[in-house]
Amino acid sequence: MRNWLTYSISCALGVAFYFLFGNYPWFGVLTTAVSDIMMPVSSVLLIVVVFTTLTAAAASFAARRDIGLKTFLLTLLWGAGTTVLLSVAAAVVYMTMPAAVPATFPLEDFRTTFLTNTIILRVLSFRNITVAAIAAALITGCAIRPTSSIFSPIYDIANSLSEVSYRLCLDLSRFWWLPLFFMSAKWTSVTVQTGISGNWISTFFIFALIAVFGLLPMAYFAITGFRHNPYSRMFRLLPAALPSFLSGSSVFATVPFYTTVRNNLGVQKRVTSLTAVESAFFAKGGSAACATLFTCFVLFGPSSLQAGFAGLLPVALSCSLFSVICSMAPGSEILFISVFALNYLGSGAVPVSPAMAALPLYAGTAALINTLSAGLAADVCSVNLKAGTFVYRKDMI
Repeated sequence: MRNWLTYSISCALGVAFYFLFGNYPWFGVLTTAVSDIMMPVSSVLLIVVVFTTLTAAAASFAARRDIGLKTFLLTLLWGAGTTVLLSVAAAVVYMTMPAAVPATFPLEDFRTTFLTNTIILRVLSFRNITVAAIAAALITGCAIRPTSSIFSPIYDIANSLSEVSYRLCLDLSRFWWLPLFFMSAKWTSVTVQTGISGNWISTFFIFALIAVFGLLPMAYFAITGFRHNPYSRMFRLLPAALPSFLSGSSVFATVPFYTTVRNNLGVQKRVTSLTAVESAFFAKGGSAACATLFTCFVLFGPSSLQAGFAGLLPVALSCSLFSVICSMAPGSEILFISVFALNYLGSGAVPVSPAMAALPLYAGTAALINTLSAGLAADVCSVNLKAGTFVYRKDMI
């Protein structure tokens, strides 16, 4: 059975599981335990996969610098362009449909504590270890580039380890529906119990629909010359998009993402390996746009018409800027960007409860858009550099 179908059924069963057993005491313990186990496991897998695959990709691109540079620049252009585009579009949608999310604004020491904890106390986190793994992979890959026959054995070993990692992701992705089932049940529980309501929901969902079905496809059309169908590509990315949405983080989607881009989109391994890592920093359009909406909701409220586009544009651009470093706070990217943007704009306001009740929905939508954007970035490189093969529907996983 195809992963996209298996994952979809698993999510639907997870929702039904909540409505059948959500009131039992063991439900929350079970779903939370699975989530607490899977996120560290996903983080470890992320480190292993990134190091092995990026080492081989760096070695390959070091030998063919022209292709590596083009891949890097195309991914950077896509990431930066879509991030700014989505953030500005979020400001425009908000200006058209102004709304407010209730928020309180505490003393300055809350912001100081938040920023300090986010930056300093995460130094030993898996995410920062991943950054170290990226640096080590780039250095190792450049060192083992096949410039002479003496380096051929170690280069072959690096490629073999990369192939093993992709095979590991493929094998694990066939069983990823099981944790996804519990993630879906937990997400439903949090969403229902939070009782999110308000006129801001209409604004938020309209933007999400515009971003997924309008802006990302148009950006894809523009950069590929209207030669390929982006909606088909996004459908093929569904096995990676669902875990991102339900977990609110791309970490849990690492295994299905590498498998989906490689086997459903047909992108070369070295291109997938580089664009996946680069997109984790630069293709954060979903996080930047949702942070723009969140910041506007708590800053302006229904008075956005008085602020005008000139008042909203700095918010969008500052959120785009700080999205580059939001990977330091997986799962808290929206609040991270918002706090930094407010600090940069000179506002002493830091939104806290009850506005944070909406953050799970923001985080899930942002992660879904980020995953789609990262997958399309890899496909953009594949199309423009002819670095991939066409995968027939019968061969999809």
